[in-house]
Amino acid sequence: MASRPRPPLFIAVAASLCLLFLTWSHLGLARQNALNGEFVPETVQLDHSFGKPAHVERPTGLTEQPTKAETGKAPCAQLPGADDVFVVMKTSATEVHQKLPVHLETTFRCIPNFAVFSDYEEEVHGQKVYDVLDEVNETLRKTHSDFTLYRQLHEYKSKGKDVNELNDLVERQALKLDKWKLLPLMEKTLKLQPEAKFYFFMEADTYIVWPNLLRWLSMFDPEKPLYVGGQNWMLDKQFASSGSGIILSKNSLERVVAQRRNNLDVFDKLTAADYAGDVVLARAMETVAVPLTGAFPIIQGENPYTLDYTKNHWCYPVVSYHRMKPEWTKAMWEFEQSWMSQGTDRPVLRHRDVFAHVVAPQISGEKDNWDNLSDGFEETPQEYSLQGCREACAQRVDCVQYLFSPGRCQTDKVIRLGQAGSERDPVNLGQDTTSGWVVERINAFIQSVEPCQQDYWITAASNN
Repeated sequence: MASRPRPPLFIAVAASLCLLFLTWSHLGLARQNALNGEFVPETVQLDHSFGKPAHVERPTGLTEQPTKAETGKAPCAQLPGADDVFVVMKTSATEVHQKLPVHLETTFRCIPNFAVFSDYEEEVHGQKVYDVLDEVNETLRKTHSDFTLYRQLHEYKSKGKDVNELNDLVERQALKLDKWKLLPLMEKTLKLQPEAKFYFFMEADTYIVWPNLLRWLSMFDPEKPLYVGGQNWMLDKQFASSGSGIILSKNSLERVVAQRRNNLDVFDKLTAADYAGDVVLARAMETVAVPLTGAFPIIQGENPYTLDYTKNHWCYPVVSYHRMKPEWTKAMWEFEQSWMSQGTDRPVLRHRDVFAHVVAPQISGEKDNWDNLSDGFEETPQEYSLQGCREACAQRVDCVQYLFSPGRCQTDKVIRLGQAGSERDPVNLGQDTTSGWVVERINAFIQSVEPCQQDYWITAASNN
């Protein structure tokens, strides 16, 4: 039988070289494609166990009787301990119509007991909104410059005028008025719901991971003083930000309300002299001997789109986010319900899980008209082209993402998703902005972090 003819030697050699080249190219994909200007979009690769940490024991300490929910309600509406927590939103008439509705459609469907306080009493989508300032000293309300916006809001509302016409005044006066809300809010909250064990204070752009909050609060004693929040500093004072959420036990709320009732003039003067209501509350808590339990990164000042995903956050549970747009709130809530629908014993939701299921699916090689918040290194003018910016990131061994706009290249060693458009810097960023990620290095980071086998909850004891 005749043998098959062999291919010419040069063809075999060429085939071998081609195979070698393809293998080498795959191994160095992210860096080499960046250098060649042929950035191939990829998806972050996750192993099958990613986002599924070990089983966590059922929490105890809160009332174990589940909230009675109507058929068809979301899974989050049937959680033990929900009736022990009162959630309070602080907002303004200038934003409530834009920001409250999404909570009524999502997060507040999970929460049986909540109230909304603003600087004007009204009804929004069927929800009662209370005026938190209506019992502040009348002379202050009528004459103090901090209440200019308050007086204008009430004048416009009484005449049926659109408060959006006050935008210029809002920008100048909103913070001045807002600082007066927090201490009166404490008293009104206690009057409205004196039987709760814990109180969670939030703003209209705060997002609550309700199951995690309940799980966490089961570790605290409501009869002991408790003031918990994401720690911030203003000059000499550490305080919790109401934007990311503040937790008070019943004991602490009763203490601070009694202290203010007995010293109204003192606290009015303190508020007038200070910059922010959160700082005023911190000073008030200090007078009743309740120190702050710093809860960062569980209580989070960022959100899934702006958070820098590092080992510092990775394994911690997440209880709240701040500066959430309505569409982000809806997306996060829908993910959370999907997460919970897989079983009542679902493990605690951690930052790594949000990254895996919310952030990672949106990361690809490059996105046009996108700001991924890269700000680690400002590269030199020779990198002021898209190709040059790719190269600059490829040559930095710890670079995982970059941002290019004409005349600007920034690289970074931490992972952020960011958002479409140029909201962060409209002067220097535009539709010709391109953001990129080195996906191979992001995958390497994912593989390098620990498996998150500990609880990582922060309590008053662990904070000392």
